[in-house]
Amino acid sequence: MYSGKELVINMINAAVLELLVSIATYYAIKILLGVQKDKRLKLFCIILMKLFFLNLTIVFYKYTHILTQDETNTITIVNGIYILIFFALLKLLTGKPYLKIMLANFIVETFGIAFIVMPTVVITGGKNDMLPYFVKTNMDSKNIIIAIVALLISIFEIFIMTTIIKKCFGNFSEKRIKYPIIWWMLLIIFDMYAFFVNSAKSFVTKEIMFVIVLYVFRICTAILIMYSVSWIIRKKNEKRIAQENKILNIENTVMKEYYRTLKYQMENTEKIKRDIEIKMKEIRTLLGQNNEVDSFEKDICEMPMISDNNLYNYCNNILINSVIENKVRQCGQNGINIKIEADVNEQILVSEIDLIAIIANLFDNAIEESKKLKQGEIEFYCKCNMEVLEIKINNKTLKQSPITIGDTTKKNKQEHGMGQAIIYDIVKKYNGKIKVYVMENRYYTEMVI
Repeated sequence: MYSGKELVINMINAAVLELLVSIATYYAIKILLGVQKDKRLKLFCIILMKLFFLNLTIVFYKYTHILTQDETNTITIVNGIYILIFFALLKLLTGKPYLKIMLANFIVETFGIAFIVMPTVVITGGKNDMLPYFVKTNMDSKNIIIAIVALLISIFEIFIMTTIIKKCFGNFSEKRIKYPIIWWMLLIIFDMYAFFVNSAKSFVTKEIMFVIVLYVFRICTAILIMYSVSWIIRKKNEKRIAQENKILNIENTVMKEYYRTLKYQMENTEKIKRDIEIKMKEIRTLLGQNNEVDSFEKDICEMPMISDNNLYNYCNNILINSVIENKVRQCGQNGINIKIEADVNEQILVSEIDLIAIIANLFDNAIEESKKLKQGEIEFYCKCNMEVLEIKINNKTLKQSPITIGDTTKKNKQEHGMGQAIIYDIVKKYNGKIKVYVMENRYYTEMVI
């Protein structure tokens, strides 16, 4: 038990040691668990919380109190809870398996004692509680030199320790741990040994059952906390994967439209190429027969590439116009009547990829429903007014009410039903509004973005 100047000196020495150990632990954990750059500051704060602030608090309490066995057990429990929190935070930060995190901590503690604590205690002449004496009661020139040398050697030891860990365990974060059950058993044995050694006096006072119950409670609490954190991480990953799938579905829709457009253009180009070859043969025949120039010019003007073709300009946005043109062509192939009213310029706030996904899915749903009727009919309206984009589409339907998000009338439920979900997600992304309803045998979808 200490007080006054002696307490301050011991606390300073403890603080210096814990800071050195914290720095060494930070570099070692960073290597062993492969912590990314953007997460390293959080890692250092987590390590400081465990090694610096907690340990200094415990040291201060030990130096200012004569500990009873109950107080020792309480400190053991508190320290155990902090260690669990430490492992849980590392799990949240790195996403690594608990076994890998615990083995990394075991490696760090072993190297830390060997490279930092023991040499520093020996150099500074420390004896009590494995505490180095960087600062002493009488700081003469000799003691100052010893303290500076000890600090420099400690920094060099940290460098040596991290170099050895990087050399021996450089790929530890990515490497699969073999025989995990054996490693778990070893960790539990070490934990039991440390716990029962700290509670050894309880055996003398015949509190064996209390220690056993306390240890069982500690294990159960650890399992509960570790499982809870794993559940949180799993839910977080599921949410991230779901978001990535939404983006992939949008990109897939856009790529399908791009493929359809490209295929149509290639077919159209091939058709024009064949028509040119035929006309060129006719031109050679005309020139060989020395026909009149008027007859020659008339035939030239009838060529498909010179006469008006079937391309139609629905709006000024080239990409959106291509999508609408593809859908109009699909409607024509399925005998569906279609009416288009579109005015979309290049200056729109909604990204073209998102807008293509909306229009493509709206048309796909409408065309799919129209195929079930003897005579399908679709009306599409799209206007860009200042910063507001208004889209409406309606089609004849046999449905009595709108389908729910993710639902589909197709047989393959897994591969379909995503169209509406994509539309709703994009509208939500831009804080827009969407309305879906059925009225007078027509299915209406209206949105403002």
